[in-house]
Amino acid sequence: DTLTAEKIIKDINSSWDDVKLEYKKISHDTIYVSIPESAALTQGMGSSGAYNYMSSTTFSLTELKNIRFVNFDFAEGDHMAPGTMKRADFKQ
Repeated sequence: DTLTAEKIIKDINSSWDDVKLEYKKISHDTIYVSIPESAALTQGMGSSGAYNYMSSTTFSLTELKNIRFVNFDFAEGDHMAPGTMKRADFKQ
C-alpha cells in the first residue's frame, strides 16, 4: 500500500545516471511515463542496455496495484522505440 509511482520512478532514476523517467498519469491499468532526454537510452547504451532499462522499468512499474502496462513516450532511436509495454514483452 505504500508503493507509489513516484517512489518507484525515483528509485529507477537513481539507478540510471543518463536516463530520467517522468511520471505523466495513470489511466485504468496503464501508467504513462516519458523520457524527455532519450538519446542515452536510444542511441548511447546499445540494444542490450536499452532492453535492460525497458524491461527493468516495466517490471518495476507493473508492481503497482492494478497496473499491467507501461506507456513510454520518447523520441525513437536506433536501439529503442516508444510504445506500450507489458511484462510478457520481455519473456525470452
